[in-house]
Amino acid sequence: MRTNQLLDAETGRSVMLAFDHGGGGAPRGGEHLPAVLDLLTASAVQGVLLGPGVSRAAGPRFAHPGAPAMITALDAPVFSDVPGGHGVVRGHRRVLSARGALAYGATAAKVLVPIGPGSAYDFADTFELVAAACEEAHEVGLPVMVEPALWGENAVHDDTVIAHSARQAWELGADMIKIHAPRETRVLGEIVERSVGPVFVLGGDPAHIRGVHRARRRVDRRGRGGRGRRPQRLGARRARPHDRRAPGRRARP
Repeated sequence: MRTNQLLDAETGRSVMLAFDHGGGGAPRGGEHLPAVLDLLTASAVQGVLLGPGVSRAAGPRFAHPGAPAMITALDAPVFSDVPGGHGVVRGHRRVLSARGALAYGATAAKVLVPIGPGSAYDFADTFELVAAACEEAHEVGLPVMVEPALWGENAVHDDTVIAHSARQAWELGADMIKIHAPRETRVLGEIVERSVGPVFVLGGDPAHIRGVHRARRRVDRRGRGGRGRRPQRLGARRARPHDRRAPGRRARP
């Protein structure tokens, strides 16, 4: 039921804005937390992805009719031991319980599967973290978005890797997945057709706050549903048997 709340009832599609990138410091264009949260929670998108601490602080902003759903991260990637540093992922830790996310007002939870960490840490630890997080979330009624992220030192943006990582996410307990966009549209179509839940597609790189305003206006003009670009902005398709339409096509207003 909660998963369906993230999708447009008529199109089965969704637009989400991801603002869960503050664990390593202030993301460019997102330094002013109150202003960005006011902007995101007043938009016509279906959902907003937030980190655990910001979810706790932002909960009251979602408490109005027509507000987007809040999707809360239960984990955090570590890129550097110096705040503000970025690059390849160096660690992956669980930072919030599913019960905590539910208490903050989350409609769903999210966990990462950083692909290709190489020598940084044992990839098997991520399997254990994600599977345990999914099981715990399901016990309290929260659906889980699993995101295979090509952030490790051995990761390559390859359609085959993206397809395999999508299947891996379902095996770990995902109710929905968030993936990098394959270069071949055919591959995305196959992933959607073979999936057992919604597939969210990464829509672009983090944008400056002005880009967030532009994205919000585009979504508001079109109404709910469809696919877009992010700050981070995501588009989703519901997995439907025998649905041969081109994946990612914009929904009609």
